[in-house]
Amino acid sequence: MSKKLIILAAIFITALFIGLGCSDDDDDCPACPDQIVYMGWADGVIYLDPETYMSEMQIHRFAGVMPNIDSVMVGDSMVEPDDIDYDYYYDYGDNYWYIYFDEDGDASTYMYESGDIATFTVWGDGMTATCNLKLLDYDDDEIDSILPNYAADTLGVGDSVTCRWTSSENADYYNVQVEVIDYVDGSNTWYYHYYNTTDTFFTVTPEMLTDSVSHIWVTAIPVTGPDPVTGASNWSGNYITGRLYSYAGYDYTRIIGWNSPTPSLKAPVGADNEERPRKTPNEILSSLNQVFK
Repeated sequence: MSKKLIILAAIFITALFIGLGCSDDDDDCPACPDQIVYMGWADGVIYLDPETYMSEMQIHRFAGVMPNIDSVMVGDSMVEPDDIDYDYYYDYGDNYWYIYFDEDGDASTYMYESGDIATFTVWGDGMTATCNLKLLDYDDDEIDSILPNYAADTLGVGDSVTCRWTSSENADYYNVQVEVIDYVDGSNTWYYHYYNTTDTFFTVTPEMLTDSVSHIWVTAIPVTGPDPVTGASNWSGNYITGRLYSYAGYDYTRIIGWNSPTPSLKAPVGADNEERPRKTPNEILSSLNQVFK
């Protein structure tokens, strides 16, 4: 091969590799996801009740260095600087940003209604990130009822039970917590299992239960947010990744097991006088998605 042909071949191969890659200034190139090094991980819940507010929004380090958050906007409202706080759990190594927002005004001036797409934007370190999220109104989108009725059904060894609830029109899916209370030698032990479904029913099967079930609780929560199957982030941009949710009023029921110690556990509808470690909706959401962090 002549020297000229060798030079032309080298030029062609070099151009081919450049064409298959991404330019340095193309941070969002889908063919090169490894180019994006996010600085923060967002994890939070947005409420509509009836104003928009958030009290559980946290941004943690993602790439080893904490992001320097400059400002945050919810819709057309800037978050007050005093509501962008810096905190830590036990030590400075557990630090995170804590962002609070509560919409001012009255019902006639509120930005969003049930089913609206809200926009949340974070700026810092010369970069930005945005999340577009459909909002659920806590009251308007709540689950009205769930069956079987509270303490009206009994579960035998090897039995399954299907719980059904009223639909929440704007929900993307439902988080389901199955709480199993195991009773042995006068002592209760609580076990928690977490699931997601797009249906308005969920079947508790024997595989989810223990050998000595006193009773079970089933809680259903209507949710909007990222895909619960893949855990993919619902943020865009090259600064912050993570997940942001909205949820509405939930409902729960209790089903008596085959090893219930006393008839007093069959409490009337609405009774809730047991000493038990209750999980909040935020804790359920967090537990469901730990696998994706």
